[in-house]
Amino acid sequence: MGLSWSKSLSQSNLENCVITSQDHKTLKGHSFWVYAIAMSPDGKTLASGSYDGTIKIWNQQVGTLLHTIKGDTLDGHGDAVKSLAISSDGRILVSGSWDNRIKLWNLENGKLIHTLKGHLDNIDSVAISSDMTTLASGSWDKTVKLWDLKTGKLIRTLYHKHPVQTVAIAPNGKLVASGTEDGRIMIWNLTNGQLKTPLAAHEKAVTSVAFSPDGKVLASGDYEGKVKLWNLDNGQLFNTLDGHTNAVWSVAFSPTGKSIASGGYDKTIQLWNVQNGQLLKTISGHDKAVWSLAFNPKSDRTLASGSADETIKIWNLIF
Repeated sequence: MGLSWSKSLSQSNLENCVITSQDHKTLKGHSFWVYAIAMSPDGKTLASGSYDGTIKIWNQQVGTLLHTIKGDTLDGHGDAVKSLAISSDGRILVSGSWDNRIKLWNLENGKLIHTLKGHLDNIDSVAISSDMTTLASGSWDKTVKLWDLKTGKLIRTLYHKHPVQTVAIAPNGKLVASGTEDGRIMIWNLTNGQLKTPLAAHEKAVTSVAFSPDGKVLASGDYEGKVKLWNLDNGQLFNTLDGHTNAVWSVAFSPTGKSIASGGYDKTIQLWNVQNGQLLKTISGHDKAVWSLAFNPKSDRTLASGSADETIKIWNLIF
């Protein structure tokens, strides 16, 4: 359990932009798929969630495991931890699980704060507003629920026609996006719960959505392997990033918003230029599907990935 390093000179095939070797460190400790990861605002702490219900909290800078929250315990989750989010002050970790529960944890000591009950089926995604007032959760029960982060009380429920696989809250805290199994994306007013913009977005299930740091662009990944970029001023699609050979499970914007990373079932991470849609790099290193991605909020050069190969990798991105 701990940290292993892999360092060598990056070698790239300029024709297909494949990185065959890349500086990175590997965090080992999970014994099942790593479904979810989240990075603290200061970039020092990383949380990871696994198929077996376990959550691990790491010092990502040196690779030290700080806390393990085991599943099937009094406080822990009883099923897979599918999504994680960390509050903007770095104090609260939120986990969403296939046990239909949301749990709030003290990130520093790993102690349970609240358990939120209300969903009737698996929870696939959670997100926290930047002002730390609202928590959003998306579930297979075809709803998005909005919760008061401080009290844990349910504010309202947003109903969908199909299972919700992903949610994200805009940086300004005014919008929440949800992606569903039928390929649709819904943009909602976070304050009053009104549907603002429905997007008939993808032919296959929407697996991941993310807002750009300036809130002007929404990225969405799908089960077909495509990433789409949407202009939120007019709701129009302005680019389709087609590089993965199978499902895209996660999308994440860099802190500056200049690039976006996508992780897929094809075991690769792809880095894209947001403005022109150019594929910057393809990173290979995981042995199985890449389930989750998180940039260090302090650096476009540091990206974390969680995989079905039971590892977390911290990549030093070289452009």
